[in-house]
Amino acid sequence: MRKGDVVAPNQPIVRVLRADDLWVKVYVPETKLGMIHLDQQVSVTVDSHPGKQFQGTVRQIATESEFTPRNIQSPDERRFQVFGVKVRVSNPDGVFKSGMAAEVTVPLQ
Repeated sequence: MRKGDVVAPNQPIVRVLRADDLWVKVYVPETKLGMIHLDQQVSVTVDSHPGKQFQGTVRQIATESEFTPRNIQSPDERRFQVFGVKVRVSNPDGVFKSGMAAEVTVPLQ
């Protein structure tokens, strides 16, 4: 925005990003949800740094599913029911930017 610009009602003019509170939201199928738990360490990769893995921590697991089909009739269809998982990542080198795509890998134990 510049001095003299006109903004429509209810439109944002400033977006604030807290660099110390970055996270990635991933979706986990219901059939794999039992493999995820709070405070679990995961690895995160981004396309802008191929081959480099960053550490992340599972901070939140949704209590309700998303993208649920209207009628789930078989166990195979349960994989379409997903839960949002929030993974917090540290960003000491400024690698992560708001809106970047990332891939999260969960180590199976």
